Amino acid sequence: MLPQFELFGKTFISYDLIVLIEYVTVPILMVLFRKRYGASILKAFYYGLLTLLFGVFALHATSNLEFDIITKVLDYGFSRYEEISSYGYWVFMSPLYLLYCSLFCVDFRKLSDYAALPICYVSSLGKVACFLDGCCSGPEDPNGIYMVKLGYKVFPVHLYDAIFAGIIFILCIVLTFTFSKKHTGYLMPISGILWALQKMWTEQYRTWPSEVSQNFMNSGHTYWFYFEMVTLFGCIIWLIATIICEKKGMPSFETNAIKRKFQQIKENRKPSKSE
Repeated sequence: MLPQFELFGKTFISYDLIVLIEYVTVPILMVLFRKRYGASILKAFYYGLLTLLFGVFALHATSNLEFDIITKVLDYGFSRYEEISSYGYWVFMSPLYLLYCSLFCVDFRKLSDYAALPICYVSSLGKVACFLDGCCSGPEDPNGIYMVKLGYKVFPVHLYDAIFAGIIFILCIVLTFTFSKKHTGYLMPISGILWALQKMWTEQYRTWPSEVSQNFMNSGHTYWFYFEMVTLFGCIIWLIATIICEKKGMPSFETNAIKRKFQQIKENRKPSKSE
């Protein structure tokens, strides 16, 4: 729709500008919600940088996965690396948070609630970037929105993606100050389920660079339809596990088994007083 614009005599690419905004505002967002999670400004900023680091890994991992699978199935492959997008967060970032919590004895459920906010925020803003850029848009539609990059009107699938993701982000904010005060660990799986459902719906309107990739393995669906299906099932299992942990009165899933193991080894090596 608006791949680039001029401001103060300079030309800016909308896609790149939004990427920059995301990098700057994620730590700020974490700082703004720090009191809810009892974090200091320094700790909140650190978690913001950690989220950016995990997010960049998730984007590259997702892009690599897409490239490897599609190039093996089809004759056409996408770019191996992408600067920014808004997919793969729930699949690839969550294990990294789990590993981090395991190593540093941090409450995983609490941290995942905290991290759900910037993830949903970036998901929405990322789709705004795609909408303005006009990439992988919806099919041609005379009643749609004109895309400068394409030169014709299309069904604005990215606009719907951005709106739905924005609604999920607002919902997470509401739950942060209501439901999540008594029930921790639900924001990430719930937001992942909602994201996957809306993406599976919008994928039917997505048009990719080749007709073959639009009809992945003659299934009538795009490759990313199945990717989001994996996200959906994964988050449903995650949600069920969180409910079970809460019902059975288990700890807040701090996953500090690694630290306890080292402490146990250290204690076993200490000579007893009788010796």
